[in-house]
Amino acid sequence: MLLEADLRGCGVNKPQKVENVPYISKIELKGFKSFGNSKITIPLSEGLTAIVGPNGHGKSNIFDALSFVLGEMSAKSMRARQLSDLIYWGDKNNGFRPAPFAEVALYFNNKDGKIPTNSEMVVISRQVKRSGDCVYKINNRRVNRQDIVDLLAPSMTSPGGYNFVMQGDVGKFVNMNPTDRRLIIDDLAGVAEYDEKKQKSVAELQKVEGNLNTAGVRLEEISDQMERLKIQMDTAIKYKQLMRELDEINATLILVKKKAHKKKLSKLKSKIEKLSKDIQRLRNKHRSIMNGINKHEEKIGKLDDIIEEKRSADVLERVRVARAQIGTLSELLDATSKKQSEISHRIAELTAQIRKKGKFEIIPGNV
Repeated sequence: MLLEADLRGCGVNKPQKVENVPYISKIELKGFKSFGNSKITIPLSEGLTAIVGPNGHGKSNIFDALSFVLGEMSAKSMRARQLSDLIYWGDKNNGFRPAPFAEVALYFNNKDGKIPTNSEMVVISRQVKRSGDCVYKINNRRVNRQDIVDLLAPSMTSPGGYNFVMQGDVGKFVNMNPTDRRLIIDDLAGVAEYDEKKQKSVAELQKVEGNLNTAGVRLEEISDQMERLKIQMDTAIKYKQLMRELDEINATLILVKKKAHKKKLSKLKSKIEKLSKDIQRLRNKHRSIMNGINKHEEKIGKLDDIIEEKRSADVLERVRVARAQIGTLSELLDATSKKQSEISHRIAELTAQIRKKGKFEIIPGNV
């Protein structure tokens, strides 16, 4: 326990042991208020320690440092406008540069385990930068402010607690009404902490009950929705079943149509093959007739030569007969060509029908 006294000179009284709270074995300060850029270490003993000295020599700054490292958020309570004002501003007259940050570390002797951690020495530190950002650490491990508050709560150590009795607080306590004084005593005894936890637990319980009621209403809504979804699901299943049956019927119908078309295409193919043979036969016949015509023309040529030479009546008769035969052959050739044209036209019609069906492709021969 620390006690500030405004006495001329300085000294430390005989230590007196205080039960049920961990004690601070030392304080380290660097760049905090008037303590400059160098690291300052203040050793403390177990029990009651008094820090004495002239006014304006930094005694109150030590208590401000304690409030700061334990998580005090109000710069005004530490006699500053803002947290960055806690940083040492330097001394131009004496050549001391401003500090880049202010840092305070508390070393708690925890051999008796009053702080709930396995370490025998618990080091809590806080650093503030010129930007106003703070860094909290426990045993050199970076944490947030709430972690420090929660760790020290069982030992009733907090910057806003009544274990910090600042100048003028005793007079305020004496002049308080019984109700306010009872609140302070409850806080010192640790009862306030449990009352706060109780109120927090009751609030959480009420919140849980509200959530349960909301969940019950939501459950009923979900049950109704599930019933509707079940009906929709049954309808969807039946629809899929009917669609499968419809697909099977369509597949069977397509197969039947395919077989019928295949049979019809086979007949058309046979008919085309027969017509192709007829065309080939007519071509052969046409070729034979043309050969006969060529032979008769050769004969006519020879007869013309004979006629020119002999002018014989017999030869002229033979020429007439030959020409008559040529006329007959020409008529036969015209009839054959007409028949061939009709057959080719029929083949074209059948081929168009097959292509229209889309199931069979004809590769025509040389027509």
